[in-house]
Formats: sequence, C-alpha cells, structure tokens
Amino acid sequence: MVAFFIGYEITIIVANLFAYEDSMGVDTVAN
Repeated sequence: MVAFFIGYEITIIVANLFAYEDSMGVDTVAN
C-alpha cells in the first residue's frame, strides 16, 4: 500500500509538471 501511494503521488506530481509546462512554457516558446 505504501509503494502504491508513493507511485500515485509521483504520478500526480509528474502530471502537474507537464500541465504547468503546457500552460506556461508552450505559449512563450510558440510566440
């Protein structure tokens, strides 16, 4: 259960990082 929880948290963090790059980085790079 602990390993599953840690993996779940890592998945959320990675997803948030990609979402942050999409919302902040892509627009500045594209423009």
